[in-house]
Amino acid sequence: MRKISFKKKVFSFLFLSLVFLLFSCGVNEETPVTPKEKETVNTSEKEFFEKILTKVLSVTTDVSGGSATVFYEEGDDLYAVTNCHVIKGAGEIYLSAFSYEKKRHPAVCIWKSEEYDLALLKAEGLKKEYPALTPVTFIKEDNTFVGQRVYFAGNFESSGISVDCARVGRLGEYLSLPTLDKTLPFIRLRGDIPQGASGGPVFDENGEVLGIVTARRTDTSEGYALDSFTVQYVVSEVIKKGYATCFDFGIEVKNIGGIVKDEPNQIAVSSLKIGSLASAFLKVGDVIKAIKINDETFRVPFSHVFSRLLLNVKEEDNITIEYIRGGKDEKYAFTVHKRYIKEIN
Repeated sequence: MRKISFKKKVFSFLFLSLVFLLFSCGVNEETPVTPKEKETVNTSEKEFFEKILTKVLSVTTDVSGGSATVFYEEGDDLYAVTNCHVIKGAGEIYLSAFSYEKKRHPAVCIWKSEEYDLALLKAEGLKKEYPALTPVTFIKEDNTFVGQRVYFAGNFESSGISVDCARVGRLGEYLSLPTLDKTLPFIRLRGDIPQGASGGPVFDENGEVLGIVTARRTDTSEGYALDSFTVQYVVSEVIKKGYATCFDFGIEVKNIGGIVKDEPNQIAVSSLKIGSLASAFLKVGDVIKAIKINDETFRVPFSHVFSRLLLNVKEEDNITIEYIRGGKDEKYAFTVHKRYIKEIN
């Protein structure tokens, strides 16, 4: 038998190993991610954040700071919505765009409401200075759900505009703050909401706005966003008429039901303002099933849905409230008198 030298054995082993390695690479069934594909994924995410950053502004005043949401454009002028508390006591107001925070543009407050904690700012020539700035798009349908991932942008800690994410913790939550209207529906945001985020927009995964950051808890850093349907209605009214009104029904409601399987969600009266229209026929504990506004009937499974519907009620509208008291179905119809339409202050 012919003996193979040690050197030849080593050479043969290395040669066979190389052939096996090349063969393995050639028949690998996995499709590698090409640099082009990686670039596409990163570009898509990059474009999303670049898009939403053109819709938020930094607010600086001589007393405080915060954020603002680009709401409307008119020629070279831009209108931005922020919270009333962001500009409270301010003598001078300045707006800045993303990556241009050191370049401040003057703005004026043309309307504000402590009841709704909203303020509308006008910045003449801001669109001309920053052509990339564009108004936000609000969600058309309420598909927001608990657990949903959302993105919020703003002037965090007054250190410049940035973006972070959170989860929807609860819908239709009401806040008890001294000057705030207690019937306003808020979205609870579970996440670390920093100071300075107030007035900034909250986006869904499509880049549409579902709320405006308004408050944060000091104990958990969770935040609250004012419902976008409320913001859009009120600010649009102000832009068109110079003021906004709402139907003063004099009622607070709470969510009930939905605990037992197959039991529909419902709302019940939790409080009534003395002398209000609602107190004329409703009682605490009554379950509200539906509201008919003129010729259209709306079921009201959640308190924030009811609040939105009331916001759109106008003078001379014909309203019918369907409710349950003591297990018995009741209804009450009325026409809205102008004394029940109040200006939002």
